[in-house]
Amino acid sequence: MSAPTSSPKLQGHRLHAAAARCDVQGVKAAIDRGDEVDARDPAGRTPLAIACQGNCFEAAVVLIAAGGDVHGADAHGTTPLMQAAGAGSVSCVELLLRHEPDLLATTHEGLDGTHLAASTGQAECVRRLLASGADADRFTISGRTPLMQAAEAGHMACVVVLLDHGADVSFEDAAGHTAMGLAASGAKAAADPREKDRYERIVELLAGDAP
Repeated sequence: MSAPTSSPKLQGHRLHAAAARCDVQGVKAAIDRGDEVDARDPAGRTPLAIACQGNCFEAAVVLIAAGGDVHGADAHGTTPLMQAAGAGSVSCVELLLRHEPDLLATTHEGLDGTHLAASTGQAECVRRLLASGADADRFTISGRTPLMQAAEAGHMACVVVLLDHGADVSFEDAAGHTAMGLAASGAKAAADPREKDRYERIVELLAGDAP
């Protein structure tokens, strides 16, 4: 058996580094040298996941065309779609959705792409995922829904999108918290008047949708 031309670790480093820089030519060059398109970094991330996390759309296109695994999860169970959604990379989310990713996939904590997008305030990513069939009321292991994540983080736009897609305001997580309760806690803890006002408006919005 012939010896490899270069270390797998070096190959992974080159391709990951190029993907992280959004260096499309560097990605192409690494692939042309024979670097493994689904090489893993120490966290288990593929170059495609790195590209999606960094909103490197053109690099992601090249990686998928070269056979990059759109389902490839890292050590925490995070897929490229989840990386893109949490980072607010709408273009990468759309790209991945065209390749039929597993919308039911979750991290080891039970978070899916909608949870991650809601947590970081990426309303347009939340919208695209829900329009593609993601569940607005998906529960994590601790009983958290995307609506709870958005309400706790004070992301009004995400709350609106989720409610528009039928998210249930009455659900409680494992600790007994509802989305409204989490928003109310945020308002109580807020030191900035503008932040407090944002949370209070979320509470009012959720109260209007309560049964």
